[in-house]
Amino acid sequence: MVPTPKPAPVVIAGGGFGGLTTALALAAQNPHPPILLIEPQERFLFLPLLWMAITSIKPEGEVFVRFPTPWPRDPTLANYVTLFGRGEIVDQLRNSLITAGGGALLTVVLATYAAYSFAKFRYRGRKPLMFLMLSAQMFPFAMMLISLYPLLQWAGLLNTRVGLIVAYIIL
Repeated sequence: MVPTPKPAPVVIAGGGFGGLTTALALAAQNPHPPILLIEPQERFLFLPLLWMAITSIKPEGEVFVRFPTPWPRDPTLANYVTLFGRGEIVDQLRNSLITAGGGALLTVVLATYAAYSFAKFRYRGRKPLMFLMLSAQMFPFAMMLISLYPLLQWAGLLNTRVGLIVAYIIL
């Protein structure tokens, strides 16, 4: 007798992208590929990405109109030819990867050291330092950038990747 295969489980992704992440994690644990259903009220999360993809294949005359059409009348890949033809996109993506990745990596490392210190050690000034770190989160980013600008200028880090990484870490 031939064994019948188990039916694919139905995974309902709820709760925004967190639910989608949970659904994908459950799918990785199951040998049978699941059927992924996204709740109707969360489908709108993908509309901006869909609109961006559709707009990228529209000719320039269809993009900048008062009443845009949902689908291009004359789809074209000329925008992609222009994008990659200039040769700047690779440099811009590399800069973004270096600054965002470097800022995220250094933030995680520094935050891990700080959290370990606060959790495991008892020392004078620990509570005021924790209060200072928490109170820094109450200030708007723009106010912190105003005070950060002269420091970066003094250090000669304006218009550099290192200066941008420092700004990401501080903010």
